[in-house]
Amino acid sequence: MPHGGCARVAAVTDDEREPRVLLGPLEPLVRIGVTTMLASHGAGEIVGEEDEGDAVVGAAQRLAPDAIILGGSPRAARDLGERLRSVAPKASLIFCPTDERIEVLDPGRSTTRRCPATAADGLRFELSRLHANAQE
Repeated sequence: MPHGGCARVAAVTDDEREPRVLLGPLEPLVRIGVTTMLASHGAGEIVGEEDEGDAVVGAAQRLAPDAIILGGSPRAARDLGERLRSVAPKASLIFCPTDERIEVLDPGRSTTRRCPATAADGLRFELSRLHANAQE
């Protein structure tokens, strides 16, 4: 597991829990930025990190994350996205290419939506939205 494990471990009840986040293949600088942002803002708990497609699919099946963060675009990761959707249908797939925007494939949707904010702000927004939905 890259970077030695979870960015943040919190003792919370199910009602208070942060979104469970699985990190998939990401560019090294993107991975560092995502990990740092999650740790410093408490926007989610990293429950696993994997660099290879098959390992990400296995981890998604085992860990049942709320969100899976992947590098690249949805088009480039189409096969991996379809495999992840089959084993973790309730997880949001968040694509973080190296540019300034992210795209999200929500559970039950077949098309992505592009976040208008910068990648960091968009990621914080998406994870806070997942957190709010988990509270309802």
